[in-house]
Amino acid sequence: MQAVYGTAERDYRAEPGQIVKLIAASDLVFLGQPNNPNGVQYDVEQLQQFAEAGERHGTYIVLDEAFIDFIPPERRQSLLPELERYPHIIIVRSMTKFYAIPGLRLGYGIAHPHMAAAMRGKQVTWSVNILALRAGEISLQAGPEYEAATINAIAAERKRLKAELERLDCEVTPGEANYLLLGLPRPWTAEAMQEVLGRRGVLVRSCAMYPGLDASHIRVAVKDRAANAVLIREMEQVLGGGEG
Repeated sequence: MQAVYGTAERDYRAEPGQIVKLIAASDLVFLGQPNNPNGVQYDVEQLQQFAEAGERHGTYIVLDEAFIDFIPPERRQSLLPELERYPHIIIVRSMTKFYAIPGLRLGYGIAHPHMAAAMRGKQVTWSVNILALRAGEISLQAGPEYEAATINAIAAERKRLKAELERLDCEVTPGEANYLLLGLPRPWTAEAMQEVLGRRGVLVRSCAMYPGLDASHIRVAVKDRAANAVLIREMEQVLGGGEG
């Protein structure tokens, strides 16, 4: 299995030329859009470059758009309108993130009709359980009002949370999803911060194990204002010497 890694200068996106080389050398490539844990997108022109490389080399490319619903529609970078041009592109999306039903593991795939038919032929008989199906039906009844309200709320809180984290001398990657990747001020490590905040009832995700990142990186969720305020309050106390 091969992989390519991003750099801080590119907000942890991989260099497009490296991705094209990876596509040429692979049968199947996965690409997060927006990516996790940095929350950034590749633009449509770059996605088209990857898709065309996939067609040239017969390589299938899975674009994981699990978090794209958190991005305003006009800013989403997606090949969804162009799937008929790219039979080797498969888009996968999740309902568990945007509709807050993670335990049910509900999602779907979108692809060229021929690819969709081939995947359907391999699909297990009961690929969605009745609880997930019912939750999905109810979630979709929320309509565009829920979508707009959620996008706006996350955008506002993400902006506020980013500013507060930068005030605490954290290096924050400007992601567009419902989470933020940040590098802690030295000498703090993700492991140490995870342990200290955990004792205070706050859970953060260590990203130290991600190739391309380092021991200082964590991911934090963008939640409602009250929950985000608790995170900032506890981190401020910890980074200010209240615990270490």
